[in-house]
Amino acid sequence: LMLSLEGNASRSLESCQGSMTFAAVRERLQARFGTQNRQDGYKEELQQRRQKSNEGLQELCHEIERLSSLAYPDIAPEQRDILFNLPAFLNAITDTDLAVDVRKQKPRTLMEALDEAVRIEGWMKAKRERDGARSKNVRSVQQGNEDEGDEVRERPRYNNRKQWPTKNSEPRQSQ
Repeated sequence: LMLSLEGNASRSLESCQGSMTFAAVRERLQARFGTQNRQDGYKEELQQRRQKSNEGLQELCHEIERLSSLAYPDIAPEQRDILFNLPAFLNAITDTDLAVDVRKQKPRTLMEALDEAVRIEGWMKAKRERDGARSKNVRSVQQGNEDEGDEVRERPRYNNRKQWPTKNSEPRQSQ
């Protein structure tokens, strides 16, 4: 076993003198490369994990699964999914509107939450693109008398009733 090791694994056993038993080699490698002593750090990292600006939902989901398997290796994957992965994923989503909408769907597993998040994110993106493509102002043409010619004026577009002008007020601009 010791002769087949390479890199850091081989270097970590160089300081051993004489022959070692298989159990001793395994114990030493486990202490050096195992996750047993690092579980608390992985638990904290899982708890503090937030979606990065250029990170997609699927990548975030994969990273949550990886961290939880390192933090809780003795818990069955199905239980880990419900107890740790799902809450961590919902807390890690940086778009608060998206996170709230996913929570409203009451997903029971991480995969259900991911599916809902991807679906809702697609709708939100399509809506933003559609709204961005619309003009904020509508042109109107008023016909004048023969001497004045036609007049073109910009009129504000109102997205909802709250923006409509009242009798004694100026029109409110959409935001």
